[in-house]
Amino acid sequence: MGKSDPYCTCEIAGKPHTQLKTKVIDDTLDPVWNHTSSMGGYAVGDSLEFAVWDSDSFKSDDLLGRATLSSSRFQDACFDGELELREAGKNIKAFLRVRVALVGNDLQPPAPTSKPLPPAPTSVPLPKPPSPAPKSVATPLPAAPAPSPKQPSSPPKPLSTPTTPAAPATLPKPSPAPKPSPTTPPASKPSPTPQTASKPSPTLPPASKPTPTPPPAPSTSKPIIQRKPQQKPKPTPGAARQEPRKRNWSDADPKKWVFADVEYGGSYSYANGKEPQKQEVKGPIAEGLATLHAKPAEYDGLFHQSNMPNWPPDQQKYTLVMRTGSGFSVREQAGGGFTWVAAKYQDLPGDMKILPDRHTDSLLATFGGQTLSTLAPGRGVGCADVPFLKIVGQVDPSDIAQGGVGDCWLLSAISALAEYSGAIERLFRKTQNIHKLPADTSNMYTVSLYDVASWVEVDVLVDERLCGKSDSSGLLGCHPSVDGELWVCYLEKAVAAHCGGWDKLQGGTCVHAWRILTGCKEQYSFHKDDAGTGKFRCSGTLNPNTEKWETLANSPHDGFRGLWPMPWPEVGGGGGLKLALGEQEMFERMCAWDDANYIMACGTRKGSDKEDHDGIVDGHAYTILSCIDNAGGTEFDMIKVRNPWGHGEFSSGMWDDDGPGWDKYPDVKAACNPVQADDGIFWVDAAEFFKYFETIYLCACDISKFVA
Repeated sequence: MGKSDPYCTCEIAGKPHTQLKTKVIDDTLDPVWNHTSSMGGYAVGDSLEFAVWDSDSFKSDDLLGRATLSSSRFQDACFDGELELREAGKNIKAFLRVRVALVGNDLQPPAPTSKPLPPAPTSVPLPKPPSPAPKSVATPLPAAPAPSPKQPSSPPKPLSTPTTPAAPATLPKPSPAPKPSPTTPPASKPSPTPQTASKPSPTLPPASKPTPTPPPAPSTSKPIIQRKPQQKPKPTPGAARQEPRKRNWSDADPKKWVFADVEYGGSYSYANGKEPQKQEVKGPIAEGLATLHAKPAEYDGLFHQSNMPNWPPDQQKYTLVMRTGSGFSVREQAGGGFTWVAAKYQDLPGDMKILPDRHTDSLLATFGGQTLSTLAPGRGVGCADVPFLKIVGQVDPSDIAQGGVGDCWLLSAISALAEYSGAIERLFRKTQNIHKLPADTSNMYTVSLYDVASWVEVDVLVDERLCGKSDSSGLLGCHPSVDGELWVCYLEKAVAAHCGGWDKLQGGTCVHAWRILTGCKEQYSFHKDDAGTGKFRCSGTLNPNTEKWETLANSPHDGFRGLWPMPWPEVGGGGGLKLALGEQEMFERMCAWDDANYIMACGTRKGSDKEDHDGIVDGHAYTILSCIDNAGGTEFDMIKVRNPWGHGEFSSGMWDDDGPGWDKYPDVKAACNPVQADDGIFWVDAAEFFKYFETIYLCACDISKFVA
């Protein structure tokens, strides 16, 4: 490799808000930063992630290498040494020298129990916000010793004390999705310039996708599951959609197109990994502008070098950006040298004074210590500038596309509700004329949620402004649907206000979201035990000593945060505190819960959601949409799953979008009816499911009664 402009980052694994960054050292092969800093938010067992990057003003920064320092190497003594960098390039050996020591003498591990029960991935408390130094924690709720085989009458103890400062093993972390991540601004890309050549960067050979070998037809010895489906609530139109939803520009009002130019520094960003499609044209810029004005539905806009219109026409050139939903955007910079002319569709008047709610400018004004911007959808500010804007139309679970908040636990829970007609409308039922909104005038929306401390339904009023990133580069939270539905944006905003702010949504569990959304106390978490048996145990917040539900708070960071062993739900067969079920028995229970119109979700293995295994993201929550036993009479048990990011699927299994299983077993394909689209929805068989998902969440509420 040649010389670079390197800088280094360090963060606690799974806690991207703790990231520290050194200065950039220009044009060197052997950087020395001499950077000293302190980091809050550390908990016992946390590892540190280091990364070295090559800074570049005209394109996204290149990764030069990564290293991980496990807690065992600095927990008891200072670490002072070299770490070998991974991903440094083929045949390249590179090392990073660091010194790490714990500060503060009051950090302590979780209090041990006399005989700890297997902890669920969700049984530890959620990560705390960053603090100046590690703090000790006190046990707020004493519990009796865990039962032993010789003393069956001893009262149970929580699966872990609610004071453990470690992050939940399978809970969503605030980390973003890769390429680009949902919690960081999208990667910048260069705009063309006739004067600056882009810097070469090392490349890795492309990874080939393994082709799984189709298994033999499953054995006929598998027990037949006796399904007893209840009357199913009507699904939403989007739940049965067979192809991705598309934006329709054909009937757009031509009078609502506006064209605005802005000067910027030559780099742009895009969303969800969708590389913008561009057409570079040599010719007069005036002709390009005429094309843009004539066909705004085909192009997001046009960019060119700012001084180029003064050049001779035969030396001019410009670039048209196709309208593909890439989220192409630039950051305004006076004197930046480039001009971006955007074609925007303004569905609502842009000069309307918005009547404020009592949350947006207070509780919701900051995130991660940064002051947020606000954007009013449809008013020509770069947010939902699409025709036929609506709050609720044809609700679709795929309307959900996670933004920069670590709340996949909430969005997975919402996605499960969105499967059923009337469920989302019920939450907005106190907003008058919801199907006719937004109006040209200032809009206010009422969302009905439950206060889980009192179990009383409360109304949260939010105005039409959505919170934007602190650098004004786009929305902070969920994005509107491709065809302009806004319900998920305002539901997420209302829950954030209900919980005490955006930071209060950083990490949680699906069951907690369902408490807030449905008011149902009967929430269960099923997790594989730590004894290596692969069997699932049941836990929740019902204290078996007192037979009372623990006192909770709206934010998953507050109130009781532990888990007690709990009896299994009666639907499916019931069972006591000590019951542990294998995978086949667990799938049978899942089918029973599916038949009872209960809603489910699942969590992956412990880790950072910057990493994945075969497309299944670590430390992440997914929605379980459907369970089919003996699909198509083949005895394959199939489970339909959804990623709340709205993209990113199983990539190398039998049943991914182009997996070999669909062709080998056409009866399974007919039963599942898979859709080939990167919409976050995919199928796995039961064996694949239990390989990647270690936790199952259940809301024991008949959704047909909820929507009624």
